[in-house]
This record gives sequence, structure tokens and C-alpha cells, in this order.
Amino acid sequence: MHFWEPDENNIGFGIDLNLPTDKTTQVAFYLPGFDSWRTEVEFWDLNTNALFTSKTLEKLWDGCYLVYELSGNIRVTFKGNWWYNVKLAGVFFDKTSNPANGTSSAFQVKEDFDTRGNWKGVYGKDGCWVFGSDAKFPAGITVRATDNNVIIPLKWPEGVRHFRTVKTRFCPITAPEWVSRPTMFRLLLM
Repeated sequence: MHFWEPDENNIGFGIDLNLPTDKTTQVAFYLPGFDSWRTEVEFWDLNTNALFTSKTLEKLWDGCYLVYELSGNIRVTFKGNWWYNVKLAGVFFDKTSNPANGTSSAFQVKEDFDTRGNWKGVYGKDGCWVFGSDAKFPAGITVRATDNNVIIPLKWPEGVRHFRTVKTRFCPITAPEWVSRPTMFRLLLM
């Protein structure tokens, strides 16, 4: 089985999804269960940098399809813990008839621990990205892997001052001569 996991310097990765905003798209993420414990998945709105929702899976057993209805510009981040890496084996797309009201959204549908690797006919009827094979995305949907910086950069609030430290040290008082030359001390212990 092919899967995507972070390199040795990171504990996570992300995927940017550009989805239609007139109707939601059901997106299933397959997380295989070998050597994966405590997987955190977060759904971010790329337009506002707001966190929609997050899910923590303590144990994946034989693998899990994490199924959501999504719309708009979404970043999905996957994070493991310090010992076991998170793994992602595929992303599956299915159309829905649910309206999205022209905005970005993320709603959990279910966690599927039963389907395992038998996804054909269950997920991905409209498109899929199974790692190790060519991606087949539905019309109007783009998917892009993010760089290793999976954290949404925080914007500094308006009206709040930025405090910085001085890079060059400055001492307004001139030091006496004895500070700059070596000094010997004798210590007598009794």
C-alpha cells in the first residue's frame, strides 16, 4: 500500500482543497492503521484562517475513512504525535445535493472503520486521489499538497503594537578602565 507521511523533521502535512461553493462535496480521507496512533485532523478556512473543526482519532485499528462534507477553500491538516507518524493513503470525492450557500464549510459525516481497503463502489464515485496511482479529480475541484508548514500563519491584530528587541547592545554609561583589563583575585579559605 502506498501512503503519504511526513518526513523525519515534521509531525504533519496538509492538503489545500478548492471545492465548489454552491453544493457541498463529500470527501473521504483514508487513514491506514499501521504504525499510526493519535491522529489529529483539522479543517481550516483558507479565506479567513479560521478553524472550522478538528477531530482526534486515538486508534485507527485496521484503518479509517474520515468522511466530511466540504465546500470552498479548505486546508486539511494531518498531525501525528512525536513517535508515530500520521499516514494518508487516499482522498475520495462524491457529489452531494446539499447546498453550501456560497461559503466555505466543513461538517463531519462519519468515521468508517468497516470499509477498510474496499472503497470501490462506496467512496470516490466522482473522483479520487489514491497514492501510488494517477489522481482523478472531479471537474471544478483542485487539490494541492501544502509545504511542510501546516500551521495557518496567524495575522497580527489591528491596533496592537509590535514590540521588538534591540539587536545592537547599547550602554550609555562609559565603563571604568579596570573593567577592560584582566584582574586577578586571591581567595583565602580557612
